[in-house]
Amino acid sequence: GEMRPTGPGGFPVDDTPGGPARPASASPGPGEGLDAVAEGAEGAADAKSDYSYGSGSDSGSAYGSDSDSYMTDDSRDRLRRGLGRDFPRVTVRVMMEGAGPMDLKDSPARLVAALYEGHEPSLDVSGAPLRSRGPLMEPSSHDRGGAARYKWRARVSLRGVQVTAATKLVLELHAAHVIKDDGYGGGAAVGSEEVVAWAHIPVLDSNGETPSGLQVTPLLQLPLMLSAERTQRLEGSRVEVRVWTEPENPSRSPSPPGTPRVGGGVAGGHLEDPMGGGAVVESAEPAWLKGGGAAQAEVEANRKEDVPGVPRRAWREVRHVGAGGAGGKGEAFQPGDGLVFCVDAARFLPPNVTITRVVGRVISAAGEQLAPDFIINARLDSLAFSPRFHNRQRFATGRWNNATATALLQIETIEKGTSQQRTVGYVVFPFFVDPETGEPPTQTMARGYRLKEGGWQIPVYAATASSSGSGFSLKEVLARPKIPCASVLVRALVATRADAPANKAVPQYEDGGYDSSITYPVAVERRLFAHRLSQPGPPVREAMLDLARKTFAPNVLSGMTEGDLERWMAKRLERPEFSNEKPLNYRRSDPYVPDLGFHVAVDGAYRLSKAAFHVAVTSLFPPGTFYSSKASDDVVFTQQPDITSQLQAPRWRDGFHARQHVIHEPNLVVIVDMRALVGRTATPVGWALLPLFEEGSEYLASGAFQLPLFQGPVPLPLLQDLVKAQAEGKGVMEVIASWLDDKKVKFTADKSSVYVRLLEDQRLGMLPEPAGPNTPGVSMPSYVGAKLESAFVKKSVGKPYAKNVPRGVPAEEYVTESNSLSAASLGLPYVRGSAGFGAGTSVGYTDSVTDDDTGSYLS
Repeated sequence: GEMRPTGPGGFPVDDTPGGPARPASASPGPGEGLDAVAEGAEGAADAKSDYSYGSGSDSGSAYGSDSDSYMTDDSRDRLRRGLGRDFPRVTVRVMMEGAGPMDLKDSPARLVAALYEGHEPSLDVSGAPLRSRGPLMEPSSHDRGGAARYKWRARVSLRGVQVTAATKLVLELHAAHVIKDDGYGGGAAVGSEEVVAWAHIPVLDSNGETPSGLQVTPLLQLPLMLSAERTQRLEGSRVEVRVWTEPENPSRSPSPPGTPRVGGGVAGGHLEDPMGGGAVVESAEPAWLKGGGAAQAEVEANRKEDVPGVPRRAWREVRHVGAGGAGGKGEAFQPGDGLVFCVDAARFLPPNVTITRVVGRVISAAGEQLAPDFIINARLDSLAFSPRFHNRQRFATGRWNNATATALLQIETIEKGTSQQRTVGYVVFPFFVDPETGEPPTQTMARGYRLKEGGWQIPVYAATASSSGSGFSLKEVLARPKIPCASVLVRALVATRADAPANKAVPQYEDGGYDSSITYPVAVERRLFAHRLSQPGPPVREAMLDLARKTFAPNVLSGMTEGDLERWMAKRLERPEFSNEKPLNYRRSDPYVPDLGFHVAVDGAYRLSKAAFHVAVTSLFPPGTFYSSKASDDVVFTQQPDITSQLQAPRWRDGFHARQHVIHEPNLVVIVDMRALVGRTATPVGWALLPLFEEGSEYLASGAFQLPLFQGPVPLPLLQDLVKAQAEGKGVMEVIASWLDDKKVKFTADKSSVYVRLLEDQRLGMLPEPAGPNTPGVSMPSYVGAKLESAFVKKSVGKPYAKNVPRGVPAEEYVTESNSLSAASLGLPYVRGSAGFGAGTSVGYTDSVTDDDTGSYLS
């Protein structure tokens, strides 16, 4: 009951195990390095976070081990004393976001950050332990069961540390005793503090970099022991932080370390200048933020987005630390415990979905069905493009005892425009992980596997018409292209804890309840997320009513209740089998957006007549300036032949070429002009036209095509006829068919053709395989006719490019010189050495622009 002294600003004395208590107004000990700043307006976008998470298991993963460092005890000691390895000293910044839910009797609480090297405290240059205290705050909210959530939004700094692979950030949760009013008008007071829970995360990830985004990790029960083989989680409670490092700035005049600052001001007012310059008054922002440069830009960006250009409401970077991953030391999953699988919501499905349902089953890696199918319909009060399901499936895993158990979800909808039932895509979620590899177990009877516990954001893989949904393999699904921006939010919970208040509530996406590491945005998603966010779609209820209006007469519909409509919706989506394999028409997902544009790839040619070096020249009509005035602004030619392909059937590895800000015109075409290098001249071989838009619509006619080549040079009168036909409401195919009927154009004698792909920017990545003779899904124009199709697909014969390379000349030099001669003959620009060289098998186009792309989602 003894009153504990408090420092200026109401901060209590800290009874942390790291050292003796002292008043907050006293001079700090060397090396504590505290810059705790409680955030105000900053982070307003996250203000609604209530820190309601899915549960962790009773046991957590300890990152420490007796041999977790490559350093010996002696070398570690030398490192701390600045000897041996020359690791630069840095400042570790920690943004303490929040924690909860937990029952602390509504006591004020704070986080204390400390750094450890292996199992021992890290020391600063003066030899003092590196620790920093955050502000003491009361709970910001409570869940339905009364458990408290804390939100600090406070920065602390740990300065002068040498960070290695063995460096860990330890977070101690301190709760303060509240001394009741003594009856003499003094009010309640804050007493002593005690450590009630703790957590830890590595400062560097496996790549030697600080982990980006929000780090979510379970709070652990005492005692605080990094060397413990097993640690017990605090039921359902987690802590959120952001961590980054910055180089030490020796020219900076530091404020005395170890003194808390609140709202940018020093607790208690002024500080003595350690450099002898008198009192220092801290401004509303810490000095390191005011300095500008990369650090300020990064922090400013993190206020609104985790990835540049992607609003947090669209995608938030969250990584569950120690959630059954590699190296975890928590308890192995016991099949008798059972599990609860929660399908919470889908995000950013293609915009031609209406009412949606999920058909799920649990299967083994071998394809064996382990549990009955389950069906979940979208909630009527959610949005059609991002429907919520809020469904929990409970499984008695003791009946399986199968470490490879995996949830396979098939998303189905009634397609907008056709009113036909279609498959949107598939989601694959393995329930378990091998802690040694971080991958799903490969053996049915594996031992020691962990449950992938918590919330996860999982990508959606495209449906195809080439295989059966009830019989295809998981490996085959994972090889399919992903639907850009689309994902599903799921949670896996141990059944014995699934009914805890913290696990019953469905987390809000913006609050960081779902690990998003396997859905890291690629380039096309970074461009598309803001567009998706601006078009959320109608409510599911409205989409259901639109379909009902097309089905029922007005007098019938007026007599139907909402319950009647829900039953009708479920019946409308009902099918007898799990497999659908009538995929959604993805090309009708998005109308063409000129600012985003489209992509064209010329992947190869077939049955060419000349054994020569070929280039395919592509341009747009209109304007067609390459043929009227030899202008080359929109002209591209292939430059990366596969040296193993044939001269008469070349394959090119250039991939997609982007064209943006092209206005929609019904008869807009891509001209493919095939040229053969004869001597120093690129002579015409044949040409083809690729219509860009579906007739009568603003949807791009995307897909993979085999286009027949017509004889001779490109005829300008035909291009002029396309303009006239557009004014008369006629399409490209009709004009070409008319010219064929009138014998104004002829196919090449050898029935040559060219393989191309066309794709709107919104779906970049969904046609990854280059088009060719053996590529499924390649179509041929209707004007060819069934009788002639077989002539165009007959096997092409000839000698490979390698046979055409002069003796003693490197193949790459041969390709560069041939490209240079072709460009000079065509009057096109070409920079020597700018083109890559394709010496090997063909590879598909990838859209990733970062090395930090999503790895295997199974990890």
